[in-house]
Amino acid sequence: MKVLLVSPWRGRKRFMIPDLGLGYLCTAAKKLGHDARFLDCTYAGVRPEALARRVRDERYQVVGLKVFSTDVGRVRKNAALVKATCPDAITLIGGRHS
Repeated sequence: MKVLLVSPWRGRKRFMIPDLGLGYLCTAAKKLGHDARFLDCTYAGVRPEALARRVRDERYQVVGLKVFSTDVGRVRKNAALVKATCPDAITLIGGRHS
């Protein structure tokens, strides 16, 4: 499966630390034979609309979004845009605060 694991757009760059949790999940998915990628939208400057287009254009089958309690509204927006643009993609939300 083609999998994209996402740390959603948070609006501004802060002190940036690579997301080890999503990195570990991405590595595990690759070891199981999946075409898995990780995207930190804030670091890469990818806003929600651009994320949805990327999912559509690159034909991801599974999109996993990481959520913190402070980001619930933003993550809902990201998930809704992805689902509206790519209704067949499996959309998952997870993380410590999910």
